[in-house]
Amino acid sequence: MVHMALHALDDVDDAIDATRSLLLPINIKQWLKLAFVAFFIGGPAGNSVSYTVNGSGGNGGVPVLPSFPGFPTDIPRLYGLVIALIGLLLVIAILFVLVGSIMEFVFVQSIRTREIRIRETWGERWRQGVRLFGFRLLFGLLLAALVVGLAVFVLSPIVRGPTGTGLSIALIVLLIPVALIVGLIAALVNAFTTLFVVPIMLLEDAGVLAAWRSLWASIRAEPAQYAAFALVGFILYIAAGIIVGIVVVIPAFVLLLPVAPIALAGLSLLPGLPIVGVLLLLVAAAIYLTALLAVVAVVQVPVLSYIRYYAMLVLGDIEPDLDPIPDTRNSIRSTA
Repeated sequence: MVHMALHALDDVDDAIDATRSLLLPINIKQWLKLAFVAFFIGGPAGNSVSYTVNGSGGNGGVPVLPSFPGFPTDIPRLYGLVIALIGLLLVIAILFVLVGSIMEFVFVQSIRTREIRIRETWGERWRQGVRLFGFRLLFGLLLAALVVGLAVFVLSPIVRGPTGTGLSIALIVLLIPVALIVGLIAALVNAFTTLFVVPIMLLEDAGVLAAWRSLWASIRAEPAQYAAFALVGFILYIAAGIIVGIVVVIPAFVLLLPVAPIALAGLSLLPGLPIVGVLLLLVAAAIYLTALLAVVAVVQVPVLSYIRYYAMLVLGDIEPDLDPIPDTRNSIRSTA
């Protein structure tokens, strides 16, 4: 009986060798450059707020908040500020995902060629990054629409009254397997797009859909190989996340020290100058999160390099015509 070799198992050690050959001996400048790119692709008691309705005052019955100096006292203004803040955060998040999509190509191209040229690769590959961003955005919107549609379908019987509640609960139980399957498919599409489609786009200078067609043909020909990769890759991803978490614990506590005075000052100003206090708290949170993400990016360089090498080694072993790193493969295996 002939046993089929599972490349997902065979390439675990080869990916370590590839990562070691990239990062050792340690070159601080190279490591920091990769950390800069990894930063974008990595992939986480106060006063209670109340209001009253004043029907006889001059505000026409508009709900008001407790009066603090410099703080909006009417609910509509507060809602406007909250909506503006949410909008700003949404714009920042979209820009971050856009930059991260382009940086995917910068990172993979850097470890493929062993030459880290951020500006040059950005200039060469930003169009492919925008296409990847568009694909991710469209896929995310479709997934969100599906989730909302299922939620409406499940919860709509509640409007019928008590009898509808029982029906909603029954639908929730019945749809749990569907939700799990949809979540699994979404996770696989996202992972395969990042780990396989991006290298194929670089190799073939293609768009997202063309690269997915090439990958899908390979998946149909070797489904067991990709299923094995999904399982082993998931285990490796969890293990890598645990390792990064352990390493980052101490820096996470150390980074609290410089921002603690700012946060304490913000808390002390909340009763008298709430806007200033909130701004100081936001500044402290922004500084801390940025510094923490920078530390995580530095720590993640070998992890991301390993995961990307592992996926490209598996892809090339399954489909030699789609091998993104033939030179690296031959180098590490010739010395094994």
